[in-house]
Amino acid sequence: NARGRAFLIALPCVSSPNRTRFAGLRFGRRLRRPLKNYPYILSHFAGKANPNCAIIFKNVKIFCERGSGVEFVTNSEQETEELGARLAERLEPGAVIAFTGDLGAGKTAFTRGLARGLGISDRVTSPTFTIVNEYEGGRLPLFHFDMYRLGSSDELFDIGWEDYLARGGVCAVEWSENVSDALEEGSVLVEIRRGACDNQRVIAVEGVAL
Repeated sequence: NARGRAFLIALPCVSSPNRTRFAGLRFGRRLRRPLKNYPYILSHFAGKANPNCAIIFKNVKIFCERGSGVEFVTNSEQETEELGARLAERLEPGAVIAFTGDLGAGKTAFTRGLARGLGISDRVTSPTFTIVNEYEGGRLPLFHFDMYRLGSSDELFDIGWEDYLARGGVCAVEWSENVSDALEEGSVLVEIRRGACDNQRVIAVEGVAL
């Protein structure tokens, strides 16, 4: 559905003239099996040549490669960091992580996980007053932005946004909604919301498969 929660695909697979089978694949939070295997499963059950399954196969393949708003629940700051570290392993040079979430939701904790997943040992702190903190020494450099005090996207370019993108690192952007019109379509979206208890967080990740 619109929030990216679990859903089911019913896939018709004709095994004989008088019998029709259905293969269902469930997508949702905390998936245990790699998403990249699902296109193979679909082709195994239905076959790419089956015209009735071609559109479904294509759409699920895109879902598996790009991800689509999968939600995770963390119950501690450490678990939030671990999710960030998992995401870091999937990132390529030039990646942009666009965070949204209330003050104190856990954006900086998630970024600490990104740094750890990239192999950066430096202490990660919020760049509230510096706008951007730079961390190097890992697989990719990490540029940690805080856009809370920016009034528009023009100010983002004034601090050299394009130069940071050209350096081939990872740009982690807190309060990305303040500069959303400057972010490219390929950005990884990470929304962090408070859960049912104080330490619980609901984290939606869109743009990459975890």
